[in-house]
Amino acid sequence: MARVARLVGALALLLLTSLAAAAERGVARNGLSVAGTAERFEVYSRVGLSGRDYFCAAASFARVQFGAGATDRVVIVSGLGPSRTRPNQRSVVFALRPPGGEPGQRLRQCPVASARRGDEPQCRDRREFLQIARDQRRRRLIVRGLLLVAAAAALTGCVASVSASSGGPAPASYRAFNTMLVFSDPTRPATMAVRSQPRAGPKDFWCAAGDFADRFLDTRPTDRIYILRGPGPSPDGQRTRAVTFTTQPPPDLAGGPRPGEGGNYSLRLNEPGFNVQAAQARSFCVESRRKFAGIGLF
Repeated sequence: MARVARLVGALALLLLTSLAAAAERGVARNGLSVAGTAERFEVYSRVGLSGRDYFCAAASFARVQFGAGATDRVVIVSGLGPSRTRPNQRSVVFALRPPGGEPGQRLRQCPVASARRGDEPQCRDRREFLQIARDQRRRRLIVRGLLLVAAAAALTGCVASVSASSGGPAPASYRAFNTMLVFSDPTRPATMAVRSQPRAGPKDFWCAAGDFADRFLDTRPTDRIYILRGPGPSPDGQRTRAVTFTTQPPPDLAGGPRPGEGGNYSLRLNEPGFNVQAAQARSFCVESRRKFAGIGLF
């Protein structure tokens, strides 16, 4: 029995030593960081804490570090706010007071024994402290909600501006998604001329025509784009060639050939009446843009 008693005593001594060492390092029994003197010590905040956690840490630290008795009181000097000793961190500031506190003080306080047990009914003004913490969380939630509403409104404005830019009057010239230059024909609606540029192939021409038609001619994915004229002089008078497309072909071109007829899936530029769906024309744009980016055109 004497050996057991010695063992229990050694374990108790080891426990008290570890608690003291933790307190010296500024760590309370519940793992919260604490620092300061008996007149003013801070319990540093972490996510998800309640008022009970702060009081437990303050009482544990005061008992081990300052030798506080069970009837001594831990008093809140200032509520949860920015720490004065650790930048970018929040804390609750406590002080250790003798039993009964100081006359005339209206500080939120709690007996050390009650605080260490987390016994809320015995902590006279802890409900006020918890209400303050809840109010702060509520305010943060309100601010986050307002920020989300503002972000949604900004996003709606962006979508509206994009929508407004689509389907408007066709400009005299337009730089397509793949950088090719497209000209509208004011004398003939639903018509566009795509000017050639170095290394441009059929897919690049069809991409530019599809992009222009989608942005300014209100075409649907299943609408068709036709070649009105094969390669010819560019409308801007430059020494380059251009292919003219339309979404409203004359009757003699409306029944023109399509990709896949007769087993021929190649894209053509020199055959008036040849036509593809608007969605297919636009599907060439990613590859076309990547190709021109690779040769340094943008």
